[in-house]
Amino acid sequence: MTLNIDQSTCIKCRKCIHVCTSRIFRQTISTAEIELLRITKCVQCGLCVAVCPTHSINHSHFPVEKVRPIDTHRLPSPDQILLLIRSHHVNRTFIKGPVPDQMLDMILEAASRTPPTSRQRGVGFTLVTNREILQQISAITIDTLFSRARKTTYPLIKPLVQKTNPSWYSFMRNIVNMKRLFETGQDKVLKGASAVIFIHARDNARFGNQDCNLAYQTASLMAESLGIGHFYTSFVCLGTKEDKKQRINRLLGIDGVIHAGMALGMPAFKIPNYIEKSDVVVNRI
Repeated sequence: MTLNIDQSTCIKCRKCIHVCTSRIFRQTISTAEIELLRITKCVQCGLCVAVCPTHSINHSHFPVEKVRPIDTHRLPSPDQILLLIRSHHVNRTFIKGPVPDQMLDMILEAASRTPPTSRQRGVGFTLVTNREILQQISAITIDTLFSRARKTTYPLIKPLVQKTNPSWYSFMRNIVNMKRLFETGQDKVLKGASAVIFIHARDNARFGNQDCNLAYQTASLMAESLGIGHFYTSFVCLGTKEDKKQRINRLLGIDGVIHAGMALGMPAFKIPNYIEKSDVVVNRI
């Protein structure tokens, strides 16, 4: 990696100093040149290149041809963003057929551009469109969760769980029913989705869970704007945490922790309305 400043065009605005979390940029006095320190600590976020008004920062990871000006006139208004959020529904009714590759690429790009919670960027994405592998993912998830759920049917355990944790008992009974339906060809895990995006992070990623779920939210909004039906793969994510054999990780070649997943498909129909929600209760301190 190389990083340097073209001092002949630098106007010493100090914006690079303010945005760099690694404190690579320094200016001793207001008239002095911007200096570079500890370049090896660069986390390659690109903010210094993006913020420079004179394109004076030369970064080998972000060459000139990758720097694009933002056309603010094309940005959606706050009202448009709020309308998209209001119309954001969980649509699990899919038709047969794939989601166009171009749309999947846009969703993945949106997810990958989510700003991380820390300097460490370790979020990875795995896209699955193979029908057989999707079926295996559902089967592994059902098998993993059912291995726990069937314990709630034991005569000595059932009344205890019903009394001490009725919500957990209800959830486990739902898993038992899902397995029965799956054996008859009804997949209640992925619900006929033609694609799934798994978002994962390294085992030692300090904010891996937060970064993955933030990426999901960004991807979800893009999917909504494209009119793609999608939902959070809650059962699969729970299954990967419960499965000590890490069968889904091994199946997909994922080295790390799956923190979020998005099932996608072309919707069978559009939802033309949104429901007014109750006023948000905010505890203002």
